[in-house]
Amino acid sequence: NELKFGSGPFMLLKRSLTSSSKIYILTNDHHKFTGYLRSFDKHCNIIMENVSEIWHTEKKDNKKIITKEKYSPIIFLRGDTIIIISKFLIN
Repeated sequence: NELKFGSGPFMLLKRSLTSSSKIYILTNDHHKFTGYLRSFDKHCNIIMENVSEIWHTEKKDNKKIITKEKYSPIIFLRGDTIIIISKFLIN
């Protein structure tokens, strides 16, 4: 059976890949990634470029939540860590 990426759930990824549009990914450790999709496979492993990663940590001394951000030129995300994939929408 040959997997067809042009239909079903993979259609969003295929469209993002061909249109070079930005995507948003949420992982099971609550990290948020935005960037440009460059490749994916049937396991939803993803390669992204120009990626912004945002996550929150808690300061132990006063329990204050801190937002952290990191830029990466290219990343690989393992498919079994991904919870949500969507088009990146600006508020």
